[in-house]
Amino acid sequence: MKKKEKVFTWADLKKIINKMPPKLLKGEVRWWGEERGGTIQYVHILEEDYHDDGDTGTMPKSVMLENLEPGEDEYDLVFKKGTHILSVD
Repeated sequence: MKKKEKVFTWADLKKIINKMPPKLLKGEVRWWGEERGGTIQYVHILEEDYHDDGDTGTMPKSVMLENLEPGEDEYDLVFKKGTHILSVD
């Protein structure tokens, strides 16, 4: 049975960063994956809830409400307003 990999939370990252020497805090924020890596370009903070439209992916609630057909329910909430998302290169 494969061991479940840890998914880091913002609190986990904060603990690690709080232990970093000040000189390292001036360095680039880098990420690394199986086949490539890069830098964090910016942090996007969502200004509204994002929902899964069940077809094309996620969209802001304001757009989702415009696209609902009469009698159709709201889609599943994916990201809450204020969620921080790291954007990579």
